Formats: sequence, structure tokens, C-alpha cells
Amino acid sequence: MQSRLPLRATPAEEAFADNGLWIFASRHDSDWTMDPTTHSFWKLLYFIDGGARILMEPEAANSQSATAFAARDSQLDQTAPTGDRERAGRPGWDCRAGDCVLIPPERTHRIVDQSSQPVSLYGMGVRIQATPDTFPLNDFLSPVRLSSDRLRYLGLPRRLRKIWYLQHTSSQTDRLAALTGALDLLACVSGVLSRHGGQSPSPARDAEPDMVLMRTYVTWLEENFFEPLTIDSGAEACGVSRRKFTSLFRKVTGETWLSHLNRIRVNHAKQLLTESDLSVASIAFQVGYEELSTFYRAFRRVTGRRPAEIRDSKPQPGQGHDAT
Repeated sequence: MQSRLPLRATPAEEAFADNGLWIFASRHDSDWTMDPTTHSFWKLLYFIDGGARILMEPEAANSQSATAFAARDSQLDQTAPTGDRERAGRPGWDCRAGDCVLIPPERTHRIVDQSSQPVSLYGMGVRIQATPDTFPLNDFLSPVRLSSDRLRYLGLPRRLRKIWYLQHTSSQTDRLAALTGALDLLACVSGVLSRHGGQSPSPARDAEPDMVLMRTYVTWLEENFFEPLTIDSGAEACGVSRRKFTSLFRKVTGETWLSHLNRIRVNHAKQLLTESDLSVASIAFQVGYEELSTFYRAFRRVTGRRPAEIRDSKPQPGQGHDAT
């Protein structure tokens, strides 16, 4: 699709719709340049071709202007090629095809393409001000760069396509769905960082790729256990054979795929049994079981007990917990 995009020498112009969302695509020419820029919105970039470095001021320097940022650029070594000169020795993220970057508001940044590999990308801008004041999303999101192997299970290209489609229909309902989809995507991308203790989760480029993918899959599984899942779909997502997938999975988790999945589902079901009044059938459905009998068997296998026994141990209103 990127080959059909017109070449650009400068960044795309902002074009926000009334729902606070801007979706764009950009295919950079070989002489593409970007001045230091500061936005009032969250910006997500998904690289589909080429390579670049995102130069971004650290949070402590937010009060410094884009003009000051540009002035420091002029002090760089002038003997190196332009792209390499601007990329070297500056705080930022190196990005290539398949990577994603989430840039926060009021953070001065710029994109510097590799001289031999101009970038093509899809982008999304979201004005958080369009969301309710009672839910300050800016407090929950974090800037992050995610490499392609970390994004595999987020389905980012698919999500972007759906948001793009919904955003460009004439239906107000679709436009609302586009915005909620965009906010969900921001939360998912940012959440990968928060789940790793605030550290960048991107592995070294030369790390064992199969093990990196499997650990990423296991993390993804812990938050998507309610999906209709199979070993074959997991192997396909990891790009390995079923036999290799099962071997890698056991190496990472110490369990078979089905045992691990059932344990995650049952542990969540136990929490719902003690913290909610949902029926057992509703809980079984919520944690990913289509058949109630399958849920009962898995529950007994994992806990050695019946769901009713867990619910019966739920503290009643006014009943304190035993200190022992």
C-alpha cells in the first residue's frame, strides 16, 4: 500500500476531525526533512518501510522550546552526512519497519530518516482533551517505542486499518467507535511499558528471536486468555511449527500450553467467584470457556475443588477475615 502513497518532502499537515482524531499516512522522499516539533496531542507512529531515528527531548527538558532544540542541532558535527549527523549521539529511538512509537504531548521531537532508507509510516493523532475531564488519560499513558516482535500480538496494523475505516465513514457512530478504538490502542501500546516496570521492553536486536517472541506471547496470553485460542494459532503467530512452539512454550513457562492457559483462566475465575456475585456460567464465559462442563473440569484439575466451594468461602457482608 505504501508504494501508492505520494512522496512527501515535509510532514503531513494536521487535519483533526471533530472527534479529536487524526489518521494519516506518509511516504518520505529522499530529501524529506522535519523541523523540531511540539504537539498538544498524543501521536502514534507505525513504521511500514525504511529506517529512522526519533530525536526527542527528555521530559525534564519540556520547558525548552523547539527553537532551542533546533539550535543544538546546528552544533552537531558538520562533516558527517546529514542523516547520520543528525542521528548520531542524540537521545532518541532507532526505528525500522514494523516498529511503533508513542510520543506524548508537549515533547519536542523530530524524525530523521536514514539516508539510504526513507521512511513510510502510518500515524494517528489523538487529542486527549476530547475525552471526559473525569478520566485524565494523560496520567495513565507513557511514551514508548515498541519493536516489531513486541507488537505482534497487539494486532496493531489490523487495529489501525479498522480505525482508519471507521474514521472515514459518514456515520457519527462509526466516528465514536474510531475514537474509542484509538484510545484503546494507545492504552495497549503504553501498557506494554508499564507492565515492564517503566523500563523499555524492547529487546536487543540480536537477542534469541524465538525466545523473545515466546516470552512476548506468554505475556500477551496473560491478558488475552479469554480469547478463543489454540496451539496452532499461537504457533502461527510466532511463525514457528507446532512442535517448536510447544517446546519453546514449555521452556519459558515450565508447563504445557493448555495447562498454562487453564491455570490463568481458573485463577481469574477464582477471583471473580470471591469478588463478585456473577453466576458460575457467566464467569466461565467471561474467562474463555464456551462449554460449562469444560470449565468445571479445568477448575477441578487446577484447584482440586468445585467453583461452589470457592464461592462458599467468600466472606459475607460484615464478616471479617480470619487473621490466620
